Amino acid sequence: YTMMTEIMLDLILLSFLFLEQVQGSELCVPKYKPGRYLINLTIPGEETSSVRPLLLNIPSAERFEKSSDNGLRNGGLIGYHGWHSNPWYFDVLSNATNMTEDYHMILALPFGTGKKESFYCCPAGISPQQCSDGTYLDASLGACGWKVSEKPSIEFRHIDDIAYTRTIIDLLINDLCVDYKKIFAMGLSDGGSMAARAACDLADV
Repeated sequence: YTMMTEIMLDLILLSFLFLEQVQGSELCVPKYKPGRYLINLTIPGEETSSVRPLLLNIPSAERFEKSSDNGLRNGGLIGYHGWHSNPWYFDVLSNATNMTEDYHMILALPFGTGKKESFYCCPAGISPQQCSDGTYLDASLGACGWKVSEKPSIEFRHIDDIAYTRTIIDLLINDLCVDYKKIFAMGLSDGGSMAARAACDLADV
């Protein structure tokens, strides 16, 4: 038994510890590259509509790309728009994209629901392409909002915004490599109430 043998044993032990640490950290490769995406999510549990849209922004910051390439997990932010609004308008108003870019976080902007012809919470006659410039609000009584009340109006009774949010969180963690300990929520007006409800109802996440 020599010093060289001891050194070799130490190196082998360190190798095992390193492999255990790597496996325990669950290395993850994001399924999306940096950019902005408008995707559809299937929401389990909703009675009438099982598909909801989601606006995603994946930061282009070099630090984010390097950490993702190394299998490290970044933070995520869910931002809920206000009543009569939509994610594009909320993004312009809150500067959420630029803020999350600065902090190398993934931004998820969900869409509310209401009595609307638009799947994307845009005013009547306005296409999603037009709406995406962030200047359109919907003044109608059927504008998009969130199910935040214990006794919601008829148009919201079948909606499950908590299941929608849970699906978004699953996407962030499993497909976009977000650290579950670094998921935050914010909102404006009605969206602020939704962020508070999510914090209470999803405390187990």
